[in-house]
Amino acid sequence: MHARDTAVEVRNLTVTYGPETALRNLTVDIHGGCISCILGPSGCGKTTLVQTMLGLVSPLSGTVTMLGKRVHSLEREEISDLLANVGVTFQHGALFGSRTAGENVAAPLRTRTDLDEDTIQSIVEVKMALVDMQHAVHRYPAELSGGQQKRVGIARALALDPDLVFFDEPSAGLDPVTADDLDELIEDLNAELGATFVIITHEVRSAVRISDRIIFLDDGNVRESGTVDEVLHSDDRKVRRACTVGFAAILLLP
Repeated sequence: MHARDTAVEVRNLTVTYGPETALRNLTVDIHGGCISCILGPSGCGKTTLVQTMLGLVSPLSGTVTMLGKRVHSLEREEISDLLANVGVTFQHGALFGSRTAGENVAAPLRTRTDLDEDTIQSIVEVKMALVDMQHAVHRYPAELSGGQQKRVGIARALALDPDLVFFDEPSAGLDPVTADDLDELIEDLNAELGATFVIITHEVRSAVRISDRIIFLDDGNVRESGTVDEVLHSDDRKVRRACTVGFAAILLLP
């Protein structure tokens, strides 16, 4: 996928949970080959947006087109085939505790492909090396630090060589040094693999540091979207303040 392509196109998306509206007529594009951060305070709709992109939540109205497919018009098997080309990492790693790191990375290969075991093991070694965890193939998650578990989670998300990868709060729960190292890894992987990376985060510093583009959500809609420089110099005072000093400082702003 080239940077000029659109990996995900969201148009007029509205999502409700009972009487509550989570997303309000939201329209946004995810540019191919880039790192895009979906940035915003807790409860602004970040997770709902990604879950709707992935077909896990059905919208009240609007459309999501991902990798050229209209997500919510697909049959279940078609969605499954589409998601085989999408990687997802989870906020707390979500590794299988009873399986080694290598077995966790092998899981999608065993589920989604007919590859022989030798080939699977070779791919596992490559993916673990990509995230600098080749030494931990035979270790269990409980034997790994939080940052190491997240690296293994990334290796698992990359196992099938997806064109599109979602990262859910990758630096959550990590100390600043480990979080910076993970940011650097994500940047390096994006440059090396050329895949489209979408990061859900409320960490302004991380978003500004590694993003090509930022999508700033607030109250279920896009308040600002563009390159990092465009968002940092937004005409919207709330967006500028959030990107300068973080979300805690904007709670009193209208």
